[in-house]
Amino acid sequence: FFSNTMSDPTTSDPEIISESQLESSKPEETQEAAPSKVEDAPPTATESDQAPDSEYPKLTLYYFNFEGRSAAHRMLLHVTGVPYTLADFPKSEWATKWKGKMPFGSVPVLEVEENGEKRLLWQSNAILQYIGKLAGMWNYDSFDESRALALLMSSEDLFAKLADINQQWLLKKVYKIMTFVGKDGGLNLFISRFAAQVQGKFFFGDQIGVPDIGVYALFKMLLGMPKVDVKVLPRIQENDVFLQWMKNVEADPKIFEYLKTNDKPTL
Repeated sequence: FFSNTMSDPTTSDPEIISESQLESSKPEETQEAAPSKVEDAPPTATESDQAPDSEYPKLTLYYFNFEGRSAAHRMLLHVTGVPYTLADFPKSEWATKWKGKMPFGSVPVLEVEENGEKRLLWQSNAILQYIGKLAGMWNYDSFDESRALALLMSSEDLFAKLADINQQWLLKKVYKIMTFVGKDGGLNLFISRFAAQVQGKFFFGDQIGVPDIGVYALFKMLLGMPKVDVKVLPRIQENDVFLQWMKNVEADPKIFEYLKTNDKPTL
């Protein structure tokens, strides 16, 4: 978003998207069935542009045919170079074809195939941690590992607010929405608290990490909300530390490359 023109990583021009798309990104209800693997790959499955490498298990990321909650995983996989298959499908197929095949009836889900065995991993932050460990990008001592998890869990608090904001929008409760994203609203508190965790260029010094990608992806989603984005952008710009952190994330060569080449809508 701060490199939307892709000619300058610090240029700001957030996209405008439809309201119905955010609704599609909300977590689905839990199913009783808990399968261990997904039998069918959707016809729209596409291979990562990363070359296969036998040192990694075969990964398949299941999600809708837009970024949504899968943005952080796709960014992390691109940054680390871990090969994977993106198995995306239209929302119209979810209830009848895919929901019952997912462990808790929601996506994203990562299928891991190794030594002839397929296993499923769910929950966005668990998937991020797994990919980080697989690629050697989750190298923390005991305290920092807990802090990294805390940052990702705090991003989930923000996502809960996003889902609530979307529901309020659908109910035409504009006042509650604008209160959250307004100058003295709750969004400012999230921004200031995340800013307080920046240590150097990123959350853990001058090297981009998994928490940076996870938190950035949530703000990317927030900046994609129609009409709300024009209120969010000033909140970010008012906090110099957080603004610079976002610019630092987008200036990372691999993140910049992902943003430039990604062909999926945000929501």
